[in-house]
Amino acid sequence: MNSTQVTNEPKFKKTTIALRIVLALYGLVSGTLMLLGMANNLPNDAPAEAVAFFRAIQETNYLFQFMAIFKISCAILVLIPRTAALGVIMFLPYTVHMFLWTVFLLGNVPPGLFVLAVNCFLIYSYSDRYKPMLAT
Repeated sequence: MNSTQVTNEPKFKKTTIALRIVLALYGLVSGTLMLLGMANNLPNDAPAEAVAFFRAIQETNYLFQFMAIFKISCAILVLIPRTAALGVIMFLPYTVHMFLWTVFLLGNVPPGLFVLAVNCFLIYSYSDRYKPMLAT
């Protein structure tokens, strides 16, 4: 196979489909909750820095809604087989942000690490589709 030829099938097809559904459900549910104003509570024991950062995002009156719409858009792209590779790569900046947020501001590794690991696995699974963009 030519190094710039794209395969239609992802690696680990069944696992990829299952993890696409997991990532999409995360994006759809959390994004919808953000839009409805139901995802604006931090844990009671959240550090002051995390509370200040979270409130600053909310007080911009657009960034919180933009993040919600972005998550929903990525989730929809991840669900559609033809656009899944695009949705997965678009989700990466948000999942890195979520991982860093949970580690450095909340001091809680597992939630952010799980979503980041799922996203990284999916990027690896679709790596053949990204090769033409990276070919010289």
